[in-house]
Amino acid sequence: MSEAAKRTLEHIELVHTDIAPMFEVKLLVVVEGYESADEGDLTAAEWLHNILHLASAGHDMQYAANEFHKSIISTSETRVHLCKIEQVEG
Repeated sequence: MSEAAKRTLEHIELVHTDIAPMFEVKLLVVVEGYESADEGDLTAAEWLHNILHLASAGHDMQYAANEFHKSIISTSETRVHLCKIEQVEG
């Protein structure tokens, strides 16, 4: 391990919320025919957001949801703990 990568983190305060736990969800999604955001193509996040937004407004999003589901290659989820780092020694 290089010297730059050797660090110890001390004095870390975990900040918990009583409202609800937080999670980071990672999706690996294939968007066929995607050129670039400059061309007006939707990113995977925008695609999912639109599906959820329109479904919440009462639109039938079964076809779009099925297509998005077929495009998902893998998923992972991590519980997020907010923390405050008071000191970093390196």
